[in-house]
Amino acid sequence: MPGTALPLITISDDGQFLSHPDTIVLLRKQKQNIGVVCVAGLYRTGKSYLLNLLTKTPSPEKGFVVGSTVNACTKGIWVWSEPIYDEEKNIWVYYMDTEGLGSTSRSETHDSRMFALSILLSSYFIYNSRG
Repeated sequence: MPGTALPLITISDDGQFLSHPDTIVLLRKQKQNIGVVCVAGLYRTGKSYLLNLLTKTPSPEKGFVVGSTVNACTKGIWVWSEPIYDEEKNIWVYYMDTEGLGSTSRSETHDSRMFALSILLSSYFIYNSRG
């Protein structure tokens, strides 16, 4: 399945949330019913890996970034560019990856904002509580 992870929200050096207009334009082009599946949870617990499985991405190099260190990989909120059709619900599903919570480089306020925004943007919310 073709597609790529695109930035939807990134974080500036001063902590502001910045939207990416190109990604928003892509999402607005979808005229059929859509749903958004968002995965959130503690950093380094496999959220991006899970999303690569859900989007049937053949390798991490072509999907959501997955790392092998203790450092967080995802910064902000990213969305998969190609929705997947769910025949049962008759909707096109977009998958969203979020920056992990609890990183030592981010504040609790940042985590709260990231968590709240991801819930507000999603139709289906998955909280990954285990690695």
